[in-house]
Amino acid sequence: MGYTHLKAPEAGTLATVDIEVNEYVQAGELVATLLAGDQIEVSVSVPASVIRSIERGAEAKARFNSLEGKVLAGTVTEVGVASVGGATTFLVTLRLTEGQDQVRAGMSADVTFVFESAKDGPKYALPISAVGEDRKGRFVYMLQSEGEGLGTVHRSPVQVGEILSDGIEILEGVKPGDLVVTAGVSRIYDGLQVRVPERAGSEPENVAGDQAPTPEPDVTP
Repeated sequence: MGYTHLKAPEAGTLATVDIEVNEYVQAGELVATLLAGDQIEVSVSVPASVIRSIERGAEAKARFNSLEGKVLAGTVTEVGVASVGGATTFLVTLRLTEGQDQVRAGMSADVTFVFESAKDGPKYALPISAVGEDRKGRFVYMLQSEGEGLGTVHRSPVQVGEILSDGIEILEGVKPGDLVVTAGVSRIYDGLQVRVPERAGSEPENVAGDQAPTPEPDVTP
């Protein structure tokens, strides 16, 4: 009979009992779920592109829609070292430092992490199509406006970082206010004169020399 008595490691509440009386139980089979302790934890899957920026002890916030959007503070206690289920996400555990009396097991939350700004870290992201590469390295084409709806594109070397959900990181070579050609990079060249679009999303035209007009790429500030 001693094998039939299960003792909880600490006081708590049984959330579920997964077996019936007189049921045969296999080794390792789930018998019951115990909610114990006074600290509520939230688990969230984090993309591989930002997992390196999250460390144990970092501050974070969890927003619960089921609590009328209440935001509760917490601290990161565990950072996954392997992807979850072969995917490109890693499991991070956040322990709430407030609101334990309000949150219940099974509630969903949106977790926000606060990252410190690195002085030498990525500053911008551009569409992958904006970055060209040849024997001289990676580059983008900048658009220099010359007035009257005309401009000239100039090749500018760049240093790139990781590929993110919104494009590719640009570590060096781009500054605020630059107009960057984001499409048709393979069809233009350094010094080419183009017609500057009057509004975002329009396509400038190639007006260099006697060449036939060709569609030009979008320009992104």
